[in-house]
Amino acid sequence: MSVDSRAMDETARIVACIRENPGVSSEEIMHETGISQFWAKQTLRKLKKRAVILVIMRDGVSTYWVRREPKCAEEKILQEIMGSDVLHRIFSEIFRNQNISAEEIAKRVGLSGMRVGWHLSRLEMFGAVIGEETLGLKKYRTADVFREAYEIYQ
Repeated sequence: MSVDSRAMDETARIVACIRENPGVSSEEIMHETGISQFWAKQTLRKLKKRAVILVIMRDGVSTYWVRREPKCAEEKILQEIMGSDVLHRIFSEIFRNQNISAEEIAKRVGLSGMRVGWHLSRLEMFGAVIGEETLGLKKYRTADVFREAYEIYQ
């Protein structure tokens, strides 16, 4: 579905494209709207800064969504997690594999154990993941409220 280039200015065309195609990449936005890479990237930065759109990293690619008002604090925190590629990869790994250790997460996402540990402490601080220690090994799982909120974005 192509956005009519004569109907509105560039910013409105980009927002309309994102609204019609949630999770669209910047390349797809440029193709759909006919806007040059320079103007599209600059407009996307402005829209992100004004909190009009939400950027969610998926497999190293920025995808764009029209930001909606979070219904609860958990959804607001989840939007922040999904805006960071590393946090999102770690959180989604825990989401897919409940009761997973930090070492397993580090292997699967390709990061050092120290870096994963730091991000896990942030996720625990947010309340998004719960670390439970059994027999000296700490395993992580997603908190139920964050699991339900994350399923909406899948």
